[in-house]
Amino acid sequence: MKKLNLFLSLILILVMGTAASAQTVDDVISKATAAIGGQSAIDAVKSIRMTMTGTLMGGESSMEVLIVKPNCKMIKSTIQGMEIITATNGTDYWRSQLGQVTDMTASAREQFGSSFNQYSADGIADLIGNGTFTYSGKEVVNGISADVVKGAFTGSGPVSMYFDPTGLPFRMLMYNDEGDLDMYITDYRDVGGVKIAYKFESIVKGSSLMVMEITKAEANVDIDLSIFDKPAQ
Repeated sequence: MKKLNLFLSLILILVMGTAASAQTVDDVISKATAAIGGQSAIDAVKSIRMTMTGTLMGGESSMEVLIVKPNCKMIKSTIQGMEIITATNGTDYWRSQLGQVTDMTASAREQFGSSFNQYSADGIADLIGNGTFTYSGKEVVNGISADVVKGAFTGSGPVSMYFDPTGLPFRMLMYNDEGDLDMYITDYRDVGGVKIAYKFESIVKGSSLMVMEITKAEANVDIDLSIFDKPAQ
């Protein structure tokens, strides 16, 4: 169960992003927005569908993310053969596992509400507004002179985010009692006029825990809003 909870945390923290090279968080947000494609391009993306495949602790895993702005979101995860669905229609926040549908806890709602924000072309300002962050200066990581933003997201623990000279995030370090989650975010590609990272690798205690890669991403697709509604018991 601890490993499953750790993986679910990884799903939720795929959300996190900003950019930097300035001295304030506002400057960080501004540079990130420009690096992703600009606010107009971000606003032009009304919906997105992403599919991912990869490995978790050596086993095959897959994920589908469906988002319709501003409030509808669904993440379907298959973890070693077990399907888990988390979703919201903006009012109900629910989770389905092994045929059982339950309401999310308050803390899960806070995390899920911002999950995949950047990577779904939802921008960064709202994400940073969902917590408390400060610009902490530069640090060299794998030869990259990174700007670093540190803080904590609402409903989550402390996190450090690292941004390359263009403003795109490439590393996120989230502190966890079960082992710090060190995520590397790479392979940015254009989707609907904005840049989205296609590869995520998470390292815990020096070992690769999860590697997920987007196999397909589509912007402004038609998605039936009824799928976000909580199923009848």
